[in-house]
Amino acid sequence: MAFQSICAGGRQLLQDLIPQLTQVYLKTMQLPIRMHLFIVDGVASVVVHLKQDEEFKKGLEQLVGPLVNGLNSERERHKYSVRSLIG
Repeated sequence: MAFQSICAGGRQLLQDLIPQLTQVYLKTMQLPIRMHLFIVDGVASVVVHLKQDEEFKKGLEQLVGPLVNGLNSERERHKYSVRSLIG
């Protein structure tokens, strides 16, 4: 919760640090989902206040890309699990 509050409170000052915030976000993906959501929310609160469209797009891609990749990996893992049970 502290990270989320720091990001929300300092969102204007942290905009130049999106790559570093993204690294924190990526390195904490193994945390329990409820804890990780505070980090996702914190980084997102900085990204949504980016003024330049290109910076916003890049920040959003850095935030959403790993989530999509993780979901695809889980989907594939479950698909193979179901196939092994059926086949």
